[in-house]
Amino acid sequence: MPDLSPLTASFTSTTTSGSKGVHGAFNVSVRGTFTATIVAERSFDDGATWGIVKTYNSETEDNGVEPEHGVLYRLRCAAYTSGTATARLGAGTNEFMP
Repeated sequence: MPDLSPLTASFTSTTTSGSKGVHGAFNVSVRGTFTATIVAERSFDDGATWGIVKTYNSETEDNGVEPEHGVLYRLRCAAYTSGTATARLGAGTNEFMP
């Protein structure tokens, strides 16, 4: 059975979360009082290279859809000045119907 737990991270410096396989619908939540840039990134090559999906500079709720199988996602604090940003990426086991 796939891992249904969300990917979470608390950022107080420039650092990177772990990664999570995503297919189908997903959501990103960024909370806290912070001056930082948080990015959601994805990898098509098992984490060898990463591309930015979206950038967040303030509290937000966002969602998207990943149509491909075998794609990893992670959260990264790309720039940090102050505060604490708490980020969460949740994804279910959605399968697209033909």
